[in-house]
Amino acid sequence: MIHLTPRQQMAADLIRPGRPLADIGTDHAQLPAALLQQGLIPFAWCMDVRKGPLENARATIEACGLTDRTELILCNGFTGLPPGTCHDFVVAGMGGVLTVSLFEAAPWLKDPENHFVLQPQSHLEELRRYLYENGYKILQETAVLDHHRPYTAMEVVYTGEIIPFTTADCYLGKMPELADRELRERYLQSIAHYLEDQIRGGCPEQEELRGVLQIVKGHLAE
Repeated sequence: MIHLTPRQQMAADLIRPGRPLADIGTDHAQLPAALLQQGLIPFAWCMDVRKGPLENARATIEACGLTDRTELILCNGFTGLPPGTCHDFVVAGMGGVLTVSLFEAAPWLKDPENHFVLQPQSHLEELRRYLYENGYKILQETAVLDHHRPYTAMEVVYTGEIIPFTTADCYLGKMPELADRELRERYLQSIAHYLEDQIRGGCPEQEELRGVLQIVKGHLAE
């Protein structure tokens, strides 16, 4: 059986069971393989833009005896699937900016039937901003510590409704609502440090970021 890391398991816990899944940027295909082994999904498309990772995925799939319940696709992002083929997607381990570019290249994703699990490694603020501006709704966000680093994942659907948001919303999302106080504080501390670095670096938005930093510190003091 495939053993998932805490970060991978966090994403797995947000995936809707019983539905075919497309794993965008699958790499070794450990996540879809584990879900198939556990009987949580019936089929998986394992997709990657590079041949090397896709061959790694093939090795995992063959070793687990899952070739009849998977399809490997060499493509960039979502482009390897015709619209409507799949409605459940996971994008894990990519930067937020790259994730945004993949969404922008596939406007057909704006479908209320679609369900996304996103686990960005960086620039979550850019990803959240894109989602807010384009009618996507973040249903929930969660976090884990993996190798002493906080990672986050979000469950997202498309509603078409664009609601007002602030820059602080882009940096914080739903993370202040986390029930686990340790995870909540670790995430907020990481955001505070990032904002402090940006401000020290003299970024053009430093005055706005100072305001966001005060909001973050306010949550830390709660």
